[in-house]
Amino acid sequence: MYALVLGGVVGWLPRPVSAQTTLNQTTCVPGPASCLAQTIAVDCNAGGRINTALASITDRDALNVITVAGTCSAEVVNITGFNRLTIQGNGGATITTGMNVSSSRNVMLRSLTFALSNPGGFLGLAASSVALDGVTVQGSPFDYAVSVGGGSVLDSPARQA
Repeated sequence: MYALVLGGVVGWLPRPVSAQTTLNQTTCVPGPASCLAQTIAVDCNAGGRINTALASITDRDALNVITVAGTCSAEVVNITGFNRLTIQGNGGATITTGMNVSSSRNVMLRSLTFALSNPGGFLGLAASSVALDGVTVQGSPFDYAVSVGGGSVLDSPARQA
């Protein structure tokens, strides 16, 4: 088992829509960098999916935040073509299936645990810049848990700002 620490049965039964994904959208005008376009809450324990939240983002170049709770084990998360996206954990959020980040810039992963025991599980970057803040990556069925491909940068939040 490999560990990297930086900064500290899927059922097909219908599930109620409430408490799965919560979306708040704000229209931003050019100006302050603190203006968030969309904030989305995903509760994986209630059937929410990060990929569903990603698909609902209307402006991939705006500052968007996805806050994740629970253990996400139903999907490999695929982030493609996002700029200035933050995915952050809320109270011990864990991703067990892995994440691929491609053709994306200024992606921040914060306060997440990647417990990559599922086949195919790793954190992979391709032509992307990603910063990890308080992220733990452990275990992987491969000889590595993180893959930084060509044209990619894995960084810390202080250097990415």
